[in-house]
Amino acid sequence: YYDYRRPEGEYTSFRLDKSNNHQLTQDGVSKNRGNGQHGYGELSYEIDSLNLINVSFNRHYGKGKGRSDWDVRNLDDANSVLTQYHQYGNSENTYGGTDVGVDYQRTFANKKDRLLTISYKYSTNPNDSESNTTMDPVVAPPATSSTLTRLITDAEIEEHTGQVDFVTPFNKIHSIEAGAKYIARNNKSENDRYVNNTLIPSDYDNFRHKNNILGAYTGYSLKKGKWGTKVGLRLETTLLKAEFLDDRSKDFD
Repeated sequence: YYDYRRPEGEYTSFRLDKSNNHQLTQDGVSKNRGNGQHGYGELSYEIDSLNLINVSFNRHYGKGKGRSDWDVRNLDDANSVLTQYHQYGNSENTYGGTDVGVDYQRTFANKKDRLLTISYKYSTNPNDSESNTTMDPVVAPPATSSTLTRLITDAEIEEHTGQVDFVTPFNKIHSIEAGAKYIARNNKSENDRYVNNTLIPSDYDNFRHKNNILGAYTGYSLKKGKWGTKVGLRLETTLLKAEFLDDRSKDFD
């Protein structure tokens, strides 16, 4: 478990646009804090001398908060104020991931080099955030009254992985192996933007990205004395699909 705090710090930035000699200055303070945890575990169970199961998990999770307070001024080439506003905001984000895996291993009494393994793994990685920013104009534009902008993001990556591998000798010098793997990876992102509590819609706010990845291989080995050779073939393919839930005409695959 960890906890962090970054005390309030002062920041200044300056930008000069050489095409018109306009200046943008920002002066403000910000601070943030957060906490999180990390854990890992593994368990093995030997059913008998030929069968073994392994289970493992890995998890980390964190949460942070921040606050900022800025004065922003835009000056022309004569140092006259074009725009000036006060901006303050707060934000909160969560992040992390969880992995759980199960592996089964099978050996054979009559063939000590024959081995079968079956594996499955599940992973999820959420990443959510929310921020609120208020702009109070001192010299308009950009606005004649306060503007509150709120951004909300709900994002996650979820993945399922399955794999099978098998290797067996069929005499003292020959052996073959084969295997297959499948990954289903789903990404999602939902974003909402509010200005003065009014939702600003966008066709790209709610997004899904799906990958189905398949792979298979086979191999042949020959070993005689101090010499050996190995040949094999591997094939892979990926099926991709993107979905825009607010405008399905933009979907593609």
